[in-house]
Amino acid sequence: QNDGCDILANLHKKQRQTLRKMVIDMVLSTDMSKHMSLLADLKTMVETKKVAGSGVLLLDNYTDRIQVLENLVHCADLSNPTKPLPLYKR
Repeated sequence: QNDGCDILANLHKKQRQTLRKMVIDMVLSTDMSKHMSLLADLKTMVETKKVAGSGVLLLDNYTDRIQVLENLVHCADLSNPTKPLPLYKR
């Protein structure tokens, strides 16, 4: 391996562990068996934040941030079959 290619080289151990956990959580969120719970949890979080705030969604803790990231990755995963066939097959 080339040490110059380590994109995580400048992260401290705790930061690497956090990033690793985030990536694992986001990959696991692509499991279709979790689709309905992901959607319900996101709706609940958005509605709770909307009532409490000014319409701006503040993601002020890890749980809220990872929840949005998980849903973004899940949406990206779901969108693959809607792409043009040559692009989808890549």
